Amino acid sequence: MRCLDRKYGLIFLALWMPPFLASAEPIGLLDIIQQVWQANPDLKIANTDHALAQNRTLSIESMLDADASISSMIREDNNTPSNLFSVDKTTLAQVAGRVSQPLEDGSSLSAHISYNRTRLRYPNTMPATFQSAYNPAYEQEIGISYRYPILKGHDFPSYHQQHFALTSEASALTFMREQLKEKLADEAISQYFQMLANDVSLQLAKDSVKRANRLLQYQREREEMGLIEKADRLQAEAQLATRKVELSKAKSDALRSKRMMNRLMFRASDTPIEINPVESDQILEQIRPTLDTANAFDTARQSRPYFKALSSRLQASDARMQIANDGEKMQLDVITEVGTRALNQRPGGAVSQGLHATYPYVSMQVEWSSFMPSRQEENAIEKVELDRQRILQEHQQALETLKDELTMAEDSVERHYAQISLMRKQAAIEMLKLKEETRRYRDGRSDTATLIRFENELHAAEVQKAQQEISLQLAEYRLSLARGTLIPILTQP
Repeated sequence: MRCLDRKYGLIFLALWMPPFLASAEPIGLLDIIQQVWQANPDLKIANTDHALAQNRTLSIESMLDADASISSMIREDNNTPSNLFSVDKTTLAQVAGRVSQPLEDGSSLSAHISYNRTRLRYPNTMPATFQSAYNPAYEQEIGISYRYPILKGHDFPSYHQQHFALTSEASALTFMREQLKEKLADEAISQYFQMLANDVSLQLAKDSVKRANRLLQYQREREEMGLIEKADRLQAEAQLATRKVELSKAKSDALRSKRMMNRLMFRASDTPIEINPVESDQILEQIRPTLDTANAFDTARQSRPYFKALSSRLQASDARMQIANDGEKMQLDVITEVGTRALNQRPGGAVSQGLHATYPYVSMQVEWSSFMPSRQEENAIEKVELDRQRILQEHQQALETLKDELTMAEDSVERHYAQISLMRKQAAIEMLKLKEETRRYRDGRSDTATLIRFENELHAAEVQKAQQEISLQLAEYRLSLARGTLIPILTQP
């Protein structure tokens, strides 16, 4: 019966056990960052925005697509005779087709073909001598024309600069996406080291409870032998109670940091999670050679995605300025056209003659047009100028912010490096002090209050040393992040 009670008791304990106490596969820092990137909805939206920008870039290619059109018309005009030789009625049937191909230099090449049938009706008073020889008359025309812009539209800025602007804007979105990944990596790293610090604090709290338990057991034995008074044993009990309170707080902090890490990865908050510090140490080995502060500012300015995004936005703004300036130019185009025309009284005759160069024609013309600048065009140029000015201001602001980030990150690393050796030495000394005081206490040459005080000082030194070591690692990560060297290390194959 006792075996059954024990069995069911273990089953109940397993069912009651909080998920965080269940076993979990240790996860490294790199896997945490990758999961944060994969699950974060803001990053998914940024990926969609980038895909849309690329789609807009591809759509601009349609400006170089050929354009084809076919038209047909039947028209009948009844005319009021104004003299004896006026035409009473005109019947016109036409079929026409045109293909136009824009070229990358802004010019365009077109080919057209038309076929007309014209029939005239004359009054009875019209002598046959004065009537048209071909009635009905069939006319076919085939021609090729070439239009070349000299001023407005020269080099096709509405295509090339628009394409360049959209490509630059897509690149800017790419770099903004990388900036978001930087931000998410910073959050993941901070939460990772918070978990690590809480785990270390929890382990130190457990060690302190064990020491307090040993001391209390030792005091009880001495009290039974009459070697100490009740007050000495009560001091040990109070010390144990204090350590248990600290242990409870450490467990609560560790549980909260695990919940926050799970939510950062958009997982259920009670998902079991344990971190593996080995991987973060390996990454640190790659980070530390890049932490030379000699060229930190130049390295960060060239590596950080935000500055690359600003550069791409500035290039897009310059391209749009060229488009706006081209819109203000005068229109001056040269059009040349060559082709053949054929006129015949038979339908087939017009077609056969039109396919030969029997009746060629050549033409050249110049088109010029100019308009007064509209308010809309002036506003467009002004907007582009203001956009460019804002980008330059953002760039200057980002440079100042970068200087502050680097200064704070470098100072943090230097401060922790300077303090870590002292704290390690202090913790080692506190351990020796406690051992020596324990020996003296057992020899009857010390009191309980002094022993407890030394144990408190050791615990404080160990906690401070552990927190300082973790803070140093976090500071090194953040310095690498500020320099723009961390993300390439994390994403390398």
